[in-house]
Amino acid sequence: MENYVKTLKKNKLTRPKSLTNQTADALREGIINGTYDLGQNLSETKIAEDLGVSRTPVRESFALLEHEGLVVSRPQSGTAVFKLDETELEEFCDFRCLLEVRAMELCFNDGTGKLAKAWEKIAAKMQIAFDKNQTERYLALDIEFHNVLFEMSNNRYLINTYRTLSTKIIALRNRLGQSGRHLDKGLGEHLELAKLANKEITPIAVELMRAHTLHRDGSYWKTISAGV
Repeated sequence: MENYVKTLKKNKLTRPKSLTNQTADALREGIINGTYDLGQNLSETKIAEDLGVSRTPVRESFALLEHEGLVVSRPQSGTAVFKLDETELEEFCDFRCLLEVRAMELCFNDGTGKLAKAWEKIAAKMQIAFDKNQTERYLALDIEFHNVLFEMSNNRYLINTYRTLSTKIIALRNRLGQSGRHLDKGLGEHLELAKLANKEITPIAVELMRAHTLHRDGSYWKTISAGV
């Protein structure tokens, strides 16, 4: 009987995602990669036609994405992709900075050096991707760099809060510009943070993380500053 139970667990069937979750995945990816512009109105009918589903899973997926902060429901105006004005973006980046600095404090001071090792490996891969002009690969590693910080903080509230924000962070990052200068600046900051992770938290490390998460360069900042 014991072997039978083990076999059942090993061969446990994976349930396919519901149409609602599949629809949400497709819309989420579209928001992240720029298929849908920030602030763009989303038509239930058009999306249902494009994805070959009824309007019900589209409507339900809107509710899921609104919980993630990726879409907003507006009375008499329907649903639209999120969009931040300059003040909102400053507040969002400031909140993200608070989370990252606290996670960094927990990891730097745990005495294990695990974060330093993980960051050094990721930063080295980022350098290779940058040198080879592999922008997509570089950005994926950028995401991994920050994800591992929270995972190693071992604080479930920090982890869960960052997970809630992470998709919006990625969507914004993809609109902050991918010029060589922008990526080069970011790479330098990642490499330096990896070096500093070998020590206990210092004002230098905190200031570098603040600069990294709060800097105001990139196309999206320029666009909203111009009121476009």
